[in-house]
Amino acid sequence: MIGVVAHPARRGTRQVVERIRATSSSVATTSAEVVVTYTTPAHPGGEQATRLLDAGAQRLIVVGGDGTVAQCAHALTEWIDEHQPAEPPRLTPIPVGTANLFWRNLVATFPPGPVCVDVAHVTLEPNGLTTTSLVAVGAGNSVRAIQRTPAQRHWWSYIATGVNLGTWKGSPWTQEVGNVAGVPHRLRIFDTSLDSGTLCHTSFAPTGVADWVVAGAWALGANVSPAAVRVRVGQSFDLDAPHGIHVDGEVYTKVQRARVRVRPRALPVLIPA
Repeated sequence: MIGVVAHPARRGTRQVVERIRATSSSVATTSAEVVVTYTTPAHPGGEQATRLLDAGAQRLIVVGGDGTVAQCAHALTEWIDEHQPAEPPRLTPIPVGTANLFWRNLVATFPPGPVCVDVAHVTLEPNGLTTTSLVAVGAGNSVRAIQRTPAQRHWWSYIATGVNLGTWKGSPWTQEVGNVAGVPHRLRIFDTSLDSGTLCHTSFAPTGVADWVVAGAWALGANVSPAAVRVRVGQSFDLDAPHGIHVDGEVYTKVQRARVRVRPRALPVLIPA
């Protein structure tokens, strides 16, 4: 069985689902039943993925953005930990989100076919909720930018909103723990990749406009050393988040702290040709 979890509000979702149904025999080694489920605001993907896996899905196709894919990835890794299958199901993301950073880094790092990639296991405190990040966990003004950016905008809308927040200073202005090499157009943010076995913590603490200019040049690849940017690589990091946190673009407001640790090669993925 092929299980599909789709975000119904994303542009292009209906056409993608119809295409999957029509070509089900070509997305598996043999013709297979396709079972489609849709996310809701109350159930953003994880529960749907678990039900499909319990029903016998050997392929999990996720039609959505980074947040939906991360919810399903968390369900899949938890299911694998519990059941320890000899041949674990594999996840295939179909990008119809705003930024699709996981997909962009996935296809930039690996050729089509099966691969196992790193994920970040996230524990949110004080409630103890656990989830999975495929791209980045952040605190500070990045959370505010996500909250103020309407859905369905382009990825650069987040940056534009952040710059227009009206506060040019911060200690730190934002901090992010990343699991990927970068963001669109090769902007330099993290010193890691989906198969490095490490995470990267990048913090930005500007004291004025000049720090923004130098940091922007650094992100674009200039050979400069911005004093306001600090980059550390490791296997786990703690983030203080008195004003909330985001996990792959999904905002959690009732959070004071996040513990983020890498799980190397924990997510089986099948990249379509």
